[in-house]
Amino acid sequence: MSYVQLATLDAAMTLSEDLQCDWMTNKIGGRPNWMHNSKYPYCKLCNKTLALISQIYCPLTTSPYHRTLYLFFCLDKECWNKSDSWSIIRSQVLDVEQDTEKETVIENSINWNCSGYDDWSDGNEDQYEENVANVNTTSPKDNTIDIETVIESTNQVSIHRQDTTIADIPFITPVRLVVFSEPSDNQKSFQHEQKLLQAYEQQYGTISAQSNNELMAESYEKVSAKHGNRTFEKFLKRLQRCPEQVLRYNQSGSPLLIAVNKTDPIIPDCSRCGSKRVFEFQLLPTLIYKLKEFNSSSIIPEFGTVMVYTCNNNCWSDDNQLLEEFIYLQCDPQEENLPY
Repeated sequence: MSYVQLATLDAAMTLSEDLQCDWMTNKIGGRPNWMHNSKYPYCKLCNKTLALISQIYCPLTTSPYHRTLYLFFCLDKECWNKSDSWSIIRSQVLDVEQDTEKETVIENSINWNCSGYDDWSDGNEDQYEENVANVNTTSPKDNTIDIETVIESTNQVSIHRQDTTIADIPFITPVRLVVFSEPSDNQKSFQHEQKLLQAYEQQYGTISAQSNNELMAESYEKVSAKHGNRTFEKFLKRLQRCPEQVLRYNQSGSPLLIAVNKTDPIIPDCSRCGSKRVFEFQLLPTLIYKLKEFNSSSIIPEFGTVMVYTCNNNCWSDDNQLLEEFIYLQCDPQEENLPY
């Protein structure tokens, strides 16, 4: 059973605060807090260094590994709305001392919303202990791997070939993410709309006795009618449950499509072990407009929704540092701004 979890933007961080974070931090933007000392990936279209847009700490309850996903995008506008201008990197490290080391890491982590090591629940908690016993464990502290041994291959990340320092790579203002379960349809949140209405009424007075829920439903109906797209209408209706959401996590579940695909997308099997890839999370177009509140002068990419697929087997070995997974991108069906 899969669980849908959402993330909304919380507080912006300074660059100094961002650099003090670790790989257990869920965030948008900033610099990657690498699990292993690593280099930035490059764009497969223009060969330029990619910028981080999201870092998600998402260990699987059936695996004894810490696990972080790093999502990158190309700053070149000519590459936008193309899947090959994005890169999703999976990095893992073995968690050996289950009862002591993990608790210590969490206690010292700047992971503000972590009630346990598994913020993003995959619904498989009961299988965890059995899998731990089957792993030949080596302490992460002793598992030091030289970055120079990482070679370019089909099952590892293509590293940028040009000499680029971190200081030369633009970045989005880092913003923490708050993670929570998706509310049911009868618990949908109109917090954002209520704030806008309250601000308006403070300046201009009460404008209507109509309920906020009715106002919100009416606005979505108008947008859906304008696009004439049932899939897009379903997409907007689902987002009504929490209009503030910028990321949806549903490991082994189904993505929320923004448009009907003319042909079914081909999701390639894992290039390392051959297992099927499964959907894990997606960025939503709400992120574009939310980020502009923090990054008025920064370059924010355009997209409809960015869907991340990862190895269902979660394959890993001690000689790995980075593995590249698969991204499928959908554009806005009308290439017009959504109402956020």
